[in-house]
Parts: sequence; structure tokens; C-alpha cells
Amino acid sequence: MIAIATISATLATMAASVAVNRPGVARRCARASKPGTERGERSGPVGGAQHEGHGDERRAAGDQPAPVTSRQRFGRAGALALTTLRLLLGPMMVVVALANGDGWILGSAVIVATLSDIYDGKVARRFGVATAGLRRFDSMADTVFYIGTGIALWLRHADVLRERLVLIVVFIALQVGGHLFDVWKFGRDTSYHTWSGRVFGILLGIATTYILWAGRGGAWLTAALIAGIVAHVDAFVITMILPTWHHDVHHVRNALRLRKASVVMASAGEA
Repeated sequence: MIAIATISATLATMAASVAVNRPGVARRCARASKPGTERGERSGPVGGAQHEGHGDERRAAGDQPAPVTSRQRFGRAGALALTTLRLLLGPMMVVVALANGDGWILGSAVIVATLSDIYDGKVARRFGVATAGLRRFDSMADTVFYIGTGIALWLRHADVLRERLVLIVVFIALQVGGHLFDVWKFGRDTSYHTWSGRVFGILLGIATTYILWAGRGGAWLTAALIAGIVAHVDAFVITMILPTWHHDVHHVRNALRLRKASVVMASAGEA
């Protein structure tokens, strides 16, 4: 049941992503990116947040994009490899669970995926290739892996999930609602990588590894679900605050700074 609900949630989010490619929504997104706001974004990232569009704006102004170096190509390939590994581990865990594979294999897959989630971003930043596209792919890989992990847990330890059914339903509802709201407001999914989301990821990694490997660890899963609910609320508030799409907005204070900078630059443009 949990597996079906999770898959349905993902399909609903994908359907919403397609639905917003209508002219009305496109016009709304265009209005959100008015000239004053764009000038504010060009002033630079606030607190580490990034806005997708700097390259388009430079090309519109007649500037040529900087050539991609071999070092950057290497870094991008490394980051992509780590993220793709995590993407593939999700379906692999379902296959192993269906085949009655050993729990240590599933637990090891969670550990490998967690390490890839930590180091793909580090590699991308180290080589200067942490683009919006890579960050969104990272979020997509996280979603696919979590779905695979949830299905594997249901297949092997359904009793552990049944005991926390209310928390799971609330978590899924917030995830679907948050994705739908992001797509409605910005025309695409967000990729904030909040600090609260990282805490959730760490707790979930510990919980799933412990449960799949040893058959215990329900208390860790409870803590992870509560942290996940907090992370979803955090992301929802950030989306409410931001006037335009950004990625890597780590906390609400970061979003407030971005909003303030956008308002100030928009006022300067009208003056």
C-alpha cells in the first residue's frame, strides 16, 4: 500500500509538471521574471543561493560564454556518475528485495547512495560545475532512490511501516503538495537542498540501513519521518517567500535575503 501511494505521488507530480507548460502558466512565469527582478538576480547570489539564467542574460547582452575546460568536463562527468549511481540504486533495491536478497546488500546500497549524495555536490562545486541542471538531476535521483527504498522496506519489513502509517501519509501528502505548489508557482520543481532536508537524509539513511540490515531501527525511522515533515514545511515556506525560482536556498533566512534583494533592485530599476 505504501509503495502504491508513493508511486502514485510521483506520477501526480510528473503530471503536474506537464500540465504547467500551458500558455497561461508560461505568462505567469514570465511576469515573475520582470526586468527589475532580473537586474536583482544579476547582482549575484545571496547566501549561496543560485538563480538559473545568468548564462541566458549574458548571451542576450552579446557576451560569449566562457569556454568549458577539460577540468570542468572531468568534474561534471564525476558528479553525473555519482548522481546516476544513486538513481540506479533505487530500482536495484526493489529487484533485490523481490529476489529475497540478503539484508546486508540492501543496507550497503543505502550506504553507497548516501555517500554519493554527499560527494556529488562536493565534486560539482570543487570543479565549478554546480549548475541548476545538475542540482535538479540530483533532486530527481534522490526521489527515485527514496521510492525504491520505500518499496524495499515495504516488501521486507511492512510491519515497521504499518506502525508509522500516519507519519508516512502526512510525509507523502506534504511531498506531493509541495511539488505541485512549486510547479504551479515557478513552472518547475525546486531544488533547495535545505539544511533541514540534509538532516532528514542523514536520519533516513541511518534508519533504512539499520532496518534493512538488522531488522531493527524503527525509532530511527520515526525520527526521520518527523525530520522529513519539518523539511517539507521548510521548503514550502521558502517557496512562499521567493519571488522567482532559485536553487540551493538552504534556509528561510536565505530566502528572505533573496526576496529583499529582489525588491530593492526592482525599486532601483523603476527609479
